[in-house]
Amino acid sequence: MRFVNPYPCGHPPRNEDLRSVLVKAVRGEIVDGDDRVLTELDRAALKTLGPALEIREDRPCFDERCRGPLGLPQLGLLLSGEAGPVGRLDLYPENRSIYWRGLDWKQWGGWSELRDGRALLELLAAHGIPAPLEDVTRWHGEEGERVRREWIKAIPPNLKGPWCASADRLLDPWHMLEAATWVGQAGASLRKARGLLEWYGAASGPFARRPDHELLPRLLLGRFLGEDLRRALQPQPSDPALAGAGRHLLDAGPLSPSARAQLVEPLDARLREAIVDAVRRRASGADADRLRARLFPAPFVPPEPTTLVGASSTLRLRRPVAAGDAVYAVDFQDIVRLEGGARSVVGKLLSDAVLAVRGGRLLVGKGGGVQELDARGNVVAVHPAATPEQAAAARAVAAAWSAPAAAPALGEPLGPTPDERDAFEALAHLGLGAPPSARAVGRDHLEAGGRAVVRRGEAGAPPRRIALPGRAMLHASSASHLALALDAGDACQIAWVEEGTDALRLSPPLRIAPRALRFLLATGAAALLGVDLGAGEVVLRVGLERAGGRPGRP
Repeated sequence: MRFVNPYPCGHPPRNEDLRSVLVKAVRGEIVDGDDRVLTELDRAALKTLGPALEIREDRPCFDERCRGPLGLPQLGLLLSGEAGPVGRLDLYPENRSIYWRGLDWKQWGGWSELRDGRALLELLAAHGIPAPLEDVTRWHGEEGERVRREWIKAIPPNLKGPWCASADRLLDPWHMLEAATWVGQAGASLRKARGLLEWYGAASGPFARRPDHELLPRLLLGRFLGEDLRRALQPQPSDPALAGAGRHLLDAGPLSPSARAQLVEPLDARLREAIVDAVRRRASGADADRLRARLFPAPFVPPEPTTLVGASSTLRLRRPVAAGDAVYAVDFQDIVRLEGGARSVVGKLLSDAVLAVRGGRLLVGKGGGVQELDARGNVVAVHPAATPEQAAAARAVAAAWSAPAAAPALGEPLGPTPDERDAFEALAHLGLGAPPSARAVGRDHLEAGGRAVVRRGEAGAPPRRIALPGRAMLHASSASHLALALDAGDACQIAWVEEGTDALRLSPPLRIAPRALRFLLATGAAALLGVDLGAGEVVLRVGLERAGGRPGRP
């Protein structure tokens, strides 16, 4: 088996890299697999954590391409410095390994084996996270030995091999890499899912607290869709098969509407209920509740006072732009228009593109040219792409937005977003002007911590500070105002400053988790929010109060 560094422009893992990052960090958060904060660490706690994170430099790092630990990250360590995030460590304490995700892709990356896995387990327990230590203690005891032998007996006959001869070795992450290769090759021609489902559901206990070797069936179950599961669970499925199906459906993660149609909708309501009940009996009530929410999702209701603009059919919308109260975006390979709760496809894409709106029409820059579309998706004009000279001139203008020479050091400069820059550079030769956010360059800055907008004074006047009631996360500009999305604890809030004033206006708190916000667009009378629902994205509209106290058109 070949082990490689997944970042060829970086270098192999070194402990000195970890130490240098921990020195920069002033605080850390340990989160679970859903990024819920379990505990916070101050600088002193991070200092004690350092030795427990040391890796074995004499062992090659796991190849990132499916050769790392089989499970999802059990825990994560988010590191922040004085100026913001400095990196993240995915922790696999029960698998004696970690995975470093630096902010700079040229840094080393990949899974590496811990020098002392027990030290990390004990340190986590000391900080109020005892489950990993308890699980490892149980797995290495007599009960764990018995459970592993029973699990081996459930392996379909054509997948048994030398990799499962010793139950002890199932706890060795390096041995499990060999097992994954064996299972992948032996199962290449497997056609029946029933045996795999029974194998996947053979053990008992909460899914999140089971050892990584139990995830081996997932390597083969990934090819099966809802119709395959339905046939495999007929006519009288066993409890392990139903539990295995439930585990497989949870493994799929958040499902977009299109993925849901393939994986869940072929299963009738009675079969879904049977799967949930089996998971409750063999795993845990929490696993069953999560599965029920996935199999029987509640209809989405926009939080007041927002209205629904539209929803994606995939997990992510890309390149969103506003056209009045409508939003154009790339939804997988479709260019879509979202308006009034409806989604319509106006074009197709086979590669990336930039989107912009000019005169009510959509400009789509892709490949060697630019298409101009009306609201129905009809191509009304085709334009040439920018020449090298035109592209260079546009890049020179955009470069000035990044480093305005006259801007004082007042904080993080506000200005065009990356999408706005890309669109301007690709379409400026067609007369697309600078985005309204370019007016903020050199004038508006976000104070460290995001708690205020600092405006440069004019004609030698001192800078002005506009205090914010929450931490600013996103910003956007229209012709009439600057809009910001604020973190208001378990909700978010929209703040805006009308052009020509320093007066701050606020929307009511919105029942939207701040971490769910993905993008913010500003129009003359509203803010348009892209919100991650976990199973897709929706765009919501919130009206902005005009001068005189009248709200924008809903």
